[in-house]
Amino acid sequence: MTTDELFRKVSEIKVVGPYAAGNLLKLLGHYDYLAIDSWCRMKFFELHKGGRKVSDKTIEKFYEKYGEWRGLFFWLDVTKDWYKHQYKLS
Repeated sequence: MTTDELFRKVSEIKVVGPYAAGNLLKLLGHYDYLAIDSWCRMKFFELHKGGRKVSDKTIEKFYEKYGEWRGLFFWLDVTKDWYKHQYKLS
């Protein structure tokens, strides 16, 4: 299945919304969807916009350059403070 087909199929499950579907896709090896929730938005605003809020479309455009890996890059970016000291990341 393509990622879009799989996203639609997973989204058909009664309690699965876009955020959960995007994360489930990552577990299945598909990293196309960002799976944006309120916490991820806040982290993105802090990291890249000086706390200023922007639309999800703007966030999606920011990671577009990573193609099929954009969801993984997004997740690693917003969680980097969890591990940056261990790996000496800035």
